[in-house]
Amino acid sequence: MILARPLFPCWFLFSPVILLSAFFSPVIVGFYALGMRVLQTPMSFIGGAIAQVFFQRGVKAYHQLNLSIIVADIFEILLKISVFPMLILLISGWDLFIVIFGYSWGEAGKYAQLLSIWAIFWFISSPLSTILSITEKLKTGFFLTVLNISTRFISLLVGGVLGDVFLAIALFSFSGLFVYGFACFVFLKYAGIEIKNSFCIMGNVFFDSTLFLIPLIIIKILIGNSVIITISALIITIIYIVFIFKTDSKFRNLIHELQKIFKNPLVKSF
Repeated sequence: MILARPLFPCWFLFSPVILLSAFFSPVIVGFYALGMRVLQTPMSFIGGAIAQVFFQRGVKAYHQLNLSIIVADIFEILLKISVFPMLILLISGWDLFIVIFGYSWGEAGKYAQLLSIWAIFWFISSPLSTILSITEKLKTGFFLTVLNISTRFISLLVGGVLGDVFLAIALFSFSGLFVYGFACFVFLKYAGIEIKNSFCIMGNVFFDSTLFLIPLIIIKILIGNSVIITISALIITIIYIVFIFKTDSKFRNLIHELQKIFKNPLVKSF
């Protein structure tokens, strides 16, 4: 079984910690590290498994000249998996962190809120990056890697020199959003999907997710109790997952394929 490689080297994920350590206290760096771990650990696990499924489908579809159909389906599913939880984190990240990890870790929740929208495109880009291998556009991957590293380094450096950790993380998030967002549209373009169709898919998913989140927003504004917000977020998430599973056959098919991967002893040992 072929494992899809991520677009950007894994080692670079640690460099923000090194740069932040040069300008800010270990406590602040610890907050950032926890926020990033909460974002990346589950998404890396799920994204890696989806990348395996997509690569197998994509190679076959490319030779059958219908790659755009497969990519459009995967793109929509990736959005449905990532947009909803990241919007929940954007709305109630601080509340979730103080309830789950304790009040002293609320700062990490604020950092996670700043990084939440970036995380959507970071998550999507990993499976979609296999399109570069399928279509033999590896030079584009190198260009995007250089762009990613340089923009993020500058972002953290500016925030660090100015002594503002929120500015550093905000610039870090914005630059990552720009690069990964741009990369996603490049991948989709290589697969034969027009930009307007990509935006249409994104708009539909964001709109549907927002509708589910209206009760949480109301609770956040009117009640403001972190425990109630956390419980409400959990209930709404369960309802959303059940709804997607019941109404989206493509999502159900993907779940069944992922189950086969997770049952594979080679994948478990990996």
